[in-house]
Amino acid sequence: NVKDAVAFRELPEEWKRLNYWEKSYKLKDEKNIDEKVLQILSNSNDWRLRERCAQKANTPSSILRGLSKDNVEEVRIATAENQNTPIDVLNNLANDEDDNVKDAVAFRELPEEWKRLKYWEMIEKLKEDNLEMVVIEMLSKSFSRGIRNAVAASPSTPEKISEIINRESVLAECKQNGDALEFANEKLKADREVVLVAIKSSWSALQYAADDLKADKE
Repeated sequence: NVKDAVAFRELPEEWKRLNYWEKSYKLKDEKNIDEKVLQILSNSNDWRLRERCAQKANTPSSILRGLSKDNVEEVRIATAENQNTPIDVLNNLANDEDDNVKDAVAFRELPEEWKRLKYWEMIEKLKEDNLEMVVIEMLSKSFSRGIRNAVAASPSTPEKISEIINRESVLAECKQNGDALEFANEKLKADREVVLVAIKSSWSALQYAADDLKADKE
């Protein structure tokens, strides 16, 4: 706060008088914020102000480049969603350590009506029938297990995509706990790779494998 107080001395008078929340609301509501203001606030100790700067349509790419390295996930997500973010920065964010940031980069290609949806709204909308296949295919590759499971359960999703998602989900669960194989469908209990992953995690998982694999000495 002391560091911010020093930096904020360089703000225009109308900004100096505002507290943190008022600055945040002003950033949200005003369309064209002066670049000098954005530069100062993008270095604030308050991550919410940095996030607001990353969300602004007129934030220069030079500022977004710095915000892309922020230690707060929400700031990096906002940077990934900003249309001014340079391609090389997006490429780096696509390999971010946080799955939500990776999704933010991938979801830039979604239709506008989907881009505006929150996480839970996406899951709710996936319950609809006759959704665009390009949306289904894109969301099926999400790093969020919740979204992938919603895609698998969607009436709009082809059986082949649902099977791929379910298999990936079971593989992930069996890596953590081999006995999760008990709850897999019969097709996956007969899947050699799935069974081997489950057994590697827990020998007791063998009892849930298909009979053909139980008899397989390999």
